[in-house]
Amino acid sequence: MTGQPGIGKTRLVSEVLAAAAQLGVRTGRGTWDPDPGPPLAGWRSVLNGALGSAEVLAPEPGDGVRDAASEIYRLADALSDSLGDRPTVLVFDDVHWADPDSVRLIRRFIALVDDLPVLVIVAGRPLGLDAPAPLAE
Repeated sequence: MTGQPGIGKTRLVSEVLAAAAQLGVRTGRGTWDPDPGPPLAGWRSVLNGALGSAEVLAPEPGDGVRDAASEIYRLADALSDSLGDRPTVLVFDDVHWADPDSVRLIRRFIALVDDLPVLVIVAGRPLGLDAPAPLAE
């Protein structure tokens, strides 16, 4: 979902989350802000809300160093395993400020949700011609 600042994106997703929670659906919400934060910061908020912990984002012991693409695929698979057990609504708000790894993980995870009881809502401002590559894709 895209829209200009102040149009009501955040309000709309807040209403969706409240309605889902009233129905007993598991929910999580993550946001980003203009000041750069640690990679996957919004994901940590989403998972703390939905699962009570962001432990699924922790590196696997003894894995050694992985390339970024392999790590994103591993994390997306781990998220699918963790979130596939019951209905869930995940909201990613202000993604126009998200770090590249967060955007890549959102895209990869969305590719896997067809077979999961998960609704993913991604909200942000329209992108200009100078948008960072992960968002522009």
